[in-house]
Amino acid sequence: MSSTGKNKCRRSLIRALRHEGGFSQEVLAQQSNRSPDTIRRLEKNAFSPSLVTLKKLSSGLGIRLSTLFALHDGGELSPTWELEDMLTDRTPEEIRFVTDVARQLLAGLGRMQQTRTEPYCSSVYLSLESSPNS
Repeated sequence: MSSTGKNKCRRSLIRALRHEGGFSQEVLAQQSNRSPDTIRRLEKNAFSPSLVTLKKLSSGLGIRLSTLFALHDGGELSPTWELEDMLTDRTPEEIRFVTDVARQLLAGLGRMQQTRTEPYCSSVYLSLESSPNS
């Protein structure tokens, strides 16, 4: 991709992420500890942001810097990335709580799958036992 294409992509990405988060330029600026003018200029590709600005911008968007770079490079993000981004700014207590809830949810899903497959497995086993070839 040409540098012009990459710049347009970056500009579209920042705007898209801002819209996805439901942020105005002013709100994103406040959350990123940057001026609204910086956000406007970045979206217009009027300058190349520093790493510090990108870190603050990603923090304001609620994503990790690595996610911002991956999206900029056109990468597809897995649900795992999304979960990691959601936990980025959480306290250790909140992370433990989410982990406990996820553990219980996954255990429940495992029990649901087992409950759904047990009757099927039992009927298959019984039909194999009663077949004339056994």
